[in-house]
Amino acid sequence: MKIEILIMKILKSTIQILLLTMFTSCMPSNYYQMCTTTSDDVNKKNSNLVYENPDVRITYNLWSEHGNSSFWVHNKSNTDVLIDLNRSHLIINGVAHTYFQSRIFTTIDESSISAGQVSGLANRYSKSELSIKHTEEKIEQEQVRIPPGAAKKVTGFSIMKNIYRDCDLIRITDRKENSMKKFTKDASPLVFSNLITYRRENNDAVLQKIEHEFYISQIINYPAGSFIDTRPIEFCGEKNSETVEEYYKFRDPASFFIKYTNDNGFRH
Repeated sequence: MKIEILIMKILKSTIQILLLTMFTSCMPSNYYQMCTTTSDDVNKKNSNLVYENPDVRITYNLWSEHGNSSFWVHNKSNTDVLIDLNRSHLIINGVAHTYFQSRIFTTIDESSISAGQVSGLANRYSKSELSIKHTEEKIEQEQVRIPPGAAKKVTGFSIMKNIYRDCDLIRITDRKENSMKKFTKDASPLVFSNLITYRRENNDAVLQKIEHEFYISQIINYPAGSFIDTRPIEFCGEKNSETVEEYYKFRDPASFFIKYTNDNGFRH
């Protein structure tokens, strides 16, 4: 009887392992295409791309999935600066996307009340059940006013929706086979520019235009294991070895990435 029970346990474990193997083998693997840009109009400083003139300082950080054209404008002058979003555009391969879209931006501020802060029946509930949410909606304005010495963010658009495919670029790679292709500006699959129009309040008639041009100069396809890693969470020089966080190994303000899978069966 004991032998039969042991055999049944072994069979059950074997079936579970086989099912798990079949399930994981059917799941698509994740890959990342990293696109690196080049621009003669901005300089890399710390974790940003920066442009400055006597009136404003403009900073970019393209790093996000599909790329992020949002930018910060810091007013260096002694009068208000007004950004004209209806005359400001993200231009991708010759197609203009005007920044003024009458968009509604929603922000949610959530806080929790711990059991020590309440009494009575409230002590029966968890922090998440006692969370307080404050939602704020802002309608996009046609002009962004920035006072002297202050900065504001202009929300942009995604830069590239789908991965770039090429016969010289292997799409499904492994840890030993990252696939890379470089481009000149004329041969780049994607050229984009930010055209920003602004004026200083004390000179209503004079519109200033700034244009920053970028192009994809390099594309590398990575398997997820080569692109993402983990590290202990650190704060003020202290590390907690029991808790880790994921991070992107090649994070850079002049680059962005697109996540994809091996679901269509093509290697390229």
